Amino acid sequence: MPSNRSSSPPLPRTRAYGWRTFFLEFLYGLLAIAWYLLALVEMSMLKGLTGLGNLVAPSSEDVSNDGGERNVLPEEAESSFHML
Repeated sequence: MPSNRSSSPPLPRTRAYGWRTFFLEFLYGLLAIAWYLLALVEMSMLKGLTGLGNLVAPSSEDVSNDGGERNVLPEEAESSFHML
């Protein structure tokens, strides 16, 4: 029975870094970059739409000062509406 003088277990065999591994890691890298760019576009669109919503929608202070009602119809449309 041969004696093993090494006290550490044998190291596992490592596979050679092949083209398949390179290709797979390359695809993962492209996927990560695409995800990052998509998240960046989404964040900028969210900021833009939030700013646009703040411009279009009245603030709560405007509604409370106005009594809660807003005149959305032009005067001409109101006068022709009352004639019916």
